[in-house]
Amino acid sequence: MNYNSNLNELLNSLEGPARVAKHRKDQLSQLQDFLDLPGYVQQLNANGSKKDSVVTWDRLFAAIHRMIIDETAPRSLDELAKKGKDFGPHHQAFMRSCSALALLAGRANAGAVYLSCHDTISCCLEAFEQPQFRHILSETYMGILSHAVLCKREYWGNIESDTWSDLLNASLVLFDEAKLGKPKVVILSCINLICFHGSRLSGFTKQLEKMLEFASNLISKALNDLYVLQSGALQLCFTLCHQLRKEFRYTICKFGEKIMSHLIAMYEASCGDIARKKELLAKVISEIVSIHHPCGVLAKAPGAYAHDWGSWITYLNEIYSCLSEELDSRMGIARVDSNLMSTILLLVDVYKQISALDEPTDSEFSQFGSPSSPKRRKVLRGIACVLDNIKLSGGDELWTWLCFMEKLLYKYPESVTPQEFEMVFVYLIDALPLSTAPTAISWTYKCTTALVHALKLFSGKLSFEKSYLTKELDKFMTTSLSALRKSKKIGTKYLDDAHLLVQALLLSGYCSTPSVQSVLDLYLENHLPLDSQVLDTLLVLCHVSTFPETSPVKGRLLQWMIGGKDLDKVCLAKRVGNVSLKLLCRSKNDSLPPSLLPLEKAQQCAVEELYFLHSSLDEPPKRCCTPEVDSEGNLDYSSVIEILKVPFMNILEERTKDMEMMNDPVVILCHTMLIHSFHKVTYGGGEWGKNWETLFNRSVVQLVSVLETHFKNSKTNEQHSGLAPGLLHSTVEFFKTIKDTPKLTSEIRTNELSKYLFRLLRHAYKHQKEEELDEVGSTDNRDFEQLVLEASKETVLPNILSQTLQILTFMTFEGYETNYLEDHILDYCLTEIDLKSSKGYKMAMIVLENLLYKMTEERLLNDGILNLVVALLKNWHKHHNEIIRILNFLRDLVPLVFKTADEEKYIKFCKIVSSCGKAVMNKFGPQVLQAFTHVVGTIIKMKFCVLRREAEGYGWNEDFCKTIWKQQISTPVYLKFDWHLNFGDEASIQSLNLPLFLKNNFNEVRMVISEYIPYIYKYDAICDEDEA
Repeated sequence: MNYNSNLNELLNSLEGPARVAKHRKDQLSQLQDFLDLPGYVQQLNANGSKKDSVVTWDRLFAAIHRMIIDETAPRSLDELAKKGKDFGPHHQAFMRSCSALALLAGRANAGAVYLSCHDTISCCLEAFEQPQFRHILSETYMGILSHAVLCKREYWGNIESDTWSDLLNASLVLFDEAKLGKPKVVILSCINLICFHGSRLSGFTKQLEKMLEFASNLISKALNDLYVLQSGALQLCFTLCHQLRKEFRYTICKFGEKIMSHLIAMYEASCGDIARKKELLAKVISEIVSIHHPCGVLAKAPGAYAHDWGSWITYLNEIYSCLSEELDSRMGIARVDSNLMSTILLLVDVYKQISALDEPTDSEFSQFGSPSSPKRRKVLRGIACVLDNIKLSGGDELWTWLCFMEKLLYKYPESVTPQEFEMVFVYLIDALPLSTAPTAISWTYKCTTALVHALKLFSGKLSFEKSYLTKELDKFMTTSLSALRKSKKIGTKYLDDAHLLVQALLLSGYCSTPSVQSVLDLYLENHLPLDSQVLDTLLVLCHVSTFPETSPVKGRLLQWMIGGKDLDKVCLAKRVGNVSLKLLCRSKNDSLPPSLLPLEKAQQCAVEELYFLHSSLDEPPKRCCTPEVDSEGNLDYSSVIEILKVPFMNILEERTKDMEMMNDPVVILCHTMLIHSFHKVTYGGGEWGKNWETLFNRSVVQLVSVLETHFKNSKTNEQHSGLAPGLLHSTVEFFKTIKDTPKLTSEIRTNELSKYLFRLLRHAYKHQKEEELDEVGSTDNRDFEQLVLEASKETVLPNILSQTLQILTFMTFEGYETNYLEDHILDYCLTEIDLKSSKGYKMAMIVLENLLYKMTEERLLNDGILNLVVALLKNWHKHHNEIIRILNFLRDLVPLVFKTADEEKYIKFCKIVSSCGKAVMNKFGPQVLQAFTHVVGTIIKMKFCVLRREAEGYGWNEDFCKTIWKQQISTPVYLKFDWHLNFGDEASIQSLNLPLFLKNNFNEVRMVISEYIPYIYKYDAICDEDEA
């Protein structure tokens, strides 16, 4: 079918005059039919934004828009009136055109965007100015803005500051004219999007101040009349408070106090749809509280601010009373929902403020709420009141206040007095063993864990004797261990909570030796399954170092871990290695973790423990003897090794044979990591060490062989849907393991393995889906290896984890031909990945950040890193979150640029920063400018370090330092730090003039640049000294 020919014919008929209304109806019906057929949509997508004769989305949109505008022209309506024709049919035709336009916009921007940003917004603004059928036009074009333009990230950076202002002004006018209902809801949604994105991507923030009065009036009306607008009004208030909190803090405080009475009344009334939106309401109130009290600073203390402290403190009391009543009313709900959790978190923030007020625990205050509410209200404050509420409830009902207490003890333990802490302590001693309801059990454990963590803060302040504390904490331990012993019978529903409490008790330092011995017995008596939480508790148990020195305990624990069938689960591989190493390197008198112990000391501890391992083996040693002791009472370690050598090596060799027969990378990985743990602590043990190294090398060679086989099989799998978690995680851990033994890299063909991995990158990328990448945050820098562990129960990894782990594994390898591999991964990103797509951007940033943050001391700046940054900037310099992430990377890259001491790369880096300056200055909001200011300031700071030779850990290149010095005191070419940065481009001097940063309209930018002003004066002093 010739799609383009049919589309051309339709476009010509739409652009030409319609002689009768029927023809227009037929044309629009044909357009709707075309849009319902995938073939026509795909053809329009393929045509893109071509300027030749093909039909594009833009041309169709413009044609229908022009049709609508012509139909609303006064001349057309006057002609209908003169001819005596009815307006009904004309109105129906007009509505049909509007529906077709909305459908067209939705289809065009359903996935990727194909409509021109400038042209589409221009059409919308033109429609808003039409005097006829204004309510229909506003509903149609506002719907297009809301669902097809303002929600698309590709458009945000292309809208100028004046356009944002025009859109906001038009939206406010239309909001006043629109009918109550869906039209107002859509327009309010657009206003919120304009305020949020406009303030981030332009100098539009200053204009938002006038919106505060509009939002205040809207909230007051939404309380009593406009129920349907409550959600939108609250979202707008939150946007304004969040975006203006730093630039107009005093004004926002006044605004928050002005609307607080309405927010409280709205919370209490639960009218309209707010009953389902209390999470959003709590979010707004929490934002206002945090602006008054940043980081929880107390009222009237330095850092806190209120327009009227008397009114604000009254509001705090009223909020606390309101939220307390909410918790009381919800105590019968066993389900933990987000609305209730948001209420609890807000209550914690407010409690800290009112608990510090010098007022009685049951005081009354005047209320500013709605006229129907009482004029005075009683508020009960203090932990005693909370405990009373808990004691009056039963079963699952008490979890809400237990949750409040747990959050309070974690976030603001200083808000609890020693007397109140003792009250909670005494209550939990009785409550923990008596809790029976499922939700109550869980939150009682969590609250007790928080209490134990907070115990150190109250050390020396409690009236309890240490002996009493130890005795009562042992009761907590007994209850927890009892629950763990029953876990195999009742399931593992509360196992994690009990383990966390046991870990907190072990680290508290108050537990008695019998209690710690009880934890150990739990493992020795095989009451616990081998899983992650069990191993974490054992790791803590190793850390407190209370194992008897003359018993086979550690040997039995090692055998339990090595011999367990569950060891072959991939999620346990890493923990088993860590626990075994910690177990061997600890002794009763060592308080430091093994990573901080001298190597000799760690070896001594390990050998002493290995001596007792023989008694835990299935077969006793062939000869039993006592190790020789010298005159000073020290063990002769060579005799210990001789005793252990045969039996211990035998059992591990048998285990190795079993691993090799399984041909499973996960199983072999676990065993290899375990052997490597022993290898690290017995390194240098003479003949023992050599035999051990042979066993380790054999395991590694076998693992490489299995990995190669599995990678080959994965590569030939045409239906690629991700790789097995064990394969990728095994490869990651393998590269990390052999990193400590670099001489193995040339013996076991690791370079061949890395090539298999590299080939898989291209294969995985072709099968990657965009939505899978969106699941991974772009700003939180999550540990992808941890994501794999979390997904380890799945048979197949999601593609995003599969591909990312391949890249991370590839970059982890730092053995043979490291620079060669690094060049290839950077070249792969530049040539194989589509950097214009969101998926390509995220993958490239993952590579850059991992290359930078995993740099070793010997690694220098690679040209490919700068080339990849340039490519990303070309495609993403107009996007808010993306440009901030790139700028943060450039800031972190500055030290490496100076460390590399290559003038050519230094100049290239400076030009990149110059280009960023042109892209962001006067075009973005305060967050982006703040990130760019940090880049400039870090360059200033590092330049000072070069001139003073003060940066630690850098061996400065003398020629490079001379170049920097020469540029500083003579004619500047690329960097000048007296009062401006000059990157060799006259057009950039003005935009990077440091005094202009101080005169910037945004407070955030002025505060950031002020941090670096002292370095500028120091440069002047250096120059003066040199000239003198």
